[in-house]
Amino acid sequence: MIDLTANFGSVIEGLAASDAYMSLEINLPYYNAVIEYAFMEADNGFNRQAAAYAEAGGNIAHMFEYGTLGVNRQRSNMRPQPTEERARLWKTFMINKGPTAGASVVYEFKPSFSEVPRPTTIDPVARANMRKAVFTWKARIMEENEPVTIRLKNAEFLLIPYRPGAEGFRPHDIKRGYTLTKFPHTQYPGERSAGHFTTFWYKFWQGGGTEVMAEVLERELNADFVPLFAAPGKPQIMPNNVVSAVKERSEAMQKEVAAKAKARRNRHGR
Repeated sequence: MIDLTANFGSVIEGLAASDAYMSLEINLPYYNAVIEYAFMEADNGFNRQAAAYAEAGGNIAHMFEYGTLGVNRQRSNMRPQPTEERARLWKTFMINKGPTAGASVVYEFKPSFSEVPRPTTIDPVARANMRKAVFTWKARIMEENEPVTIRLKNAEFLLIPYRPGAEGFRPHDIKRGYTLTKFPHTQYPGERSAGHFTTFWYKFWQGGGTEVMAEVLERELNADFVPLFAAPGKPQIMPNNVVSAVKERSEAMQKEVAAKAKARRNRHGR
């Protein structure tokens, strides 16, 4: 799990509304709704970028299920689109610390449920005898380059497929595409992909993700506050001193605005 603190309180304060409005305990649900929506917008943007990057050949395919269309094309029991939730082997979430402290954005690995594709380059008879297997923590192990040791359980031999660069394979094994052994076999399946997703994730949330959240927060707050100060039939203009203006409003009016804002979000599926 990786922690990245982004202080969005300055965005609120920049609108000169936090002290007068957001500090009221009764309106904290409003703030929570706004910042959750801002995070959702940014997270959706990241997921789309990650899918596009993986489809373009970026080295983060290990963070998607086997069989994901356009990313991991090997045959498996799953065929999700790269933008689907079930295709992603990570989840980003936000820890909301309140209007002045900002938020922490972190990600965690998700388990894989798709079957490991059986190699198509080995002998068909050997391939047919391979048992189905699920590489449950594929994303974490490959991203962090953890070792994987395979041991005999209910078989006479282990069938280890050959991959370019792997050590311990004789010329005959390389030619047929696999080796047979009775001894434990250790591999590092993430030696070529380790750290690539983490770098990609950091780059987004240190830059574009934070900017998206700030833009959404400002847009949403303006949309909710500006109408308060517009006289009927006149342009909607934010007063010079929003703090004083908001303080003059009654608590009942503030409740009403918060309720309307949340209702509007609910209607739009936010």
